[in-house]
Amino acid sequence: MNNLEYLNQISAAPAPSSVAKPSLFSSLNKKVLLIIVGALVALGAVLGALSYFSSRSSEIPELSSLNSLYLRLNALSETIEAYNDKVKSPALRSSGRSLAVILENDKSSLSSLLASDYGEKVSSLKPDASLEKESKDLLASLEKARLNGLLDRTYANELEYAVSVLLAVESSALDKTENESLKSVLESSTSSLENIESDLSDYLKSSN
Repeated sequence: MNNLEYLNQISAAPAPSSVAKPSLFSSLNKKVLLIIVGALVALGAVLGALSYFSSRSSEIPELSSLNSLYLRLNALSETIEAYNDKVKSPALRSSGRSLAVILENDKSSLSSLLASDYGEKVSSLKPDASLEKESKDLLASLEKARLNGLLDRTYANELEYAVSVLLAVESSALDKTENESLKSVLESSTSSLENIESDLSDYLKSSN
């Protein structure tokens, strides 16, 4: 091959591509970028969920107190049903019956309000371990008092204490809520319970 043919062959060869092949470093950068973007999207979703639930919680901060109140109303109703007819004092039995009516009315009002305003079904509520122990201890105390002939005074003491706890729970719920229907229920209940508390206190004073 002479020089002219050699030069013609070189000039006919395709020119190398001017597009650079992606480097390994560039590919890694894209992967890192995708990971970062994915992480930011996930973080945004988490923050959005937290914001939603935080907002939801701030709308109904009293819900936990209301659940606790309903369960306490129910537990005390069961105690009165089990022991009210066993006490000897007609006045104390009358106070117990009046309290039972108040509790049933409160339970009915609270059940309806929880369902309509908060989407909460009372049938799904379960007492926690602390309330279960408290209820069992109360029943055990009353049974021991009955066996020892001390039921009336023990019953009055325990009812007065239980009513004071209910009043404290209702006061806490009243402080937190802006729900006018709930305020009406709690205020009515508080007024009735305060009257019973006063009756029980008078009974205990007179039995000294």
